[in-house]
Amino acid sequence: MSSISAAVPSVLGIFIFRKLPSEIKSLLVLLSASISCDVISLILINNHLNSWPVVNIFIIIQFVLFFYLFDVQHRSVLLLWLFFGCILFGIANFIFVQGPFTFNSFSSYTFGILIIAKTLTYLHRTMLEMPVERIENLPHFWLAFGVLTYYGGNFFLFLFNNFMTTTFKEGNLIIWSFHNSLNVLKNCFIFIALWKAKTDSMSIS
Repeated sequence: MSSISAAVPSVLGIFIFRKLPSEIKSLLVLLSASISCDVISLILINNHLNSWPVVNIFIIIQFVLFFYLFDVQHRSVLLLWLFFGCILFGIANFIFVQGPFTFNSFSSYTFGILIIAKTLTYLHRTMLEMPVERIENLPHFWLAFGVLTYYGGNFFLFLFNNFMTTTFKEGNLIIWSFHNSLNVLKNCFIFIALWKAKTDSMSIS
């Protein structure tokens, strides 16, 4: 389901690629990485191999691309330094701390806190400046809600992870299902962002 939800906006992005702003085109890189991660992970699991290295690398790639998309809109020196610090931490965690063969939860939730802060900064600035009359026509507006839904929901999972796994017999399955639902919602918002970018470029031209 997660791969299908990423494939739909990917198809849209391919058809309207020439009409997209340059930074929005990086969403296609993110979607391609997401689909590749799912396919490679499935192959590894079917061959009884550990798929966490692929997932952990994707977590870093996704964080970098999302931060870039909002940094283009509004650059904060403080958040930029924190971004580089998070990347160094993520690499160190991948190699030395939690390692590549387990879920890098430290990196995931550290990335989540920073990208939520970055997204809220963008929304606050957009509300103050009102660059267009109808902000719902801005692609980044929809992308921001996708990011907040995804990372905010995963942060909720982190807080209640132990409770759910100890209280419910199928706690891990519930968590995984909820995570996939968040991923589908994120991809739905990406689809809307791509569509808004297309219509916005057409109105400008």
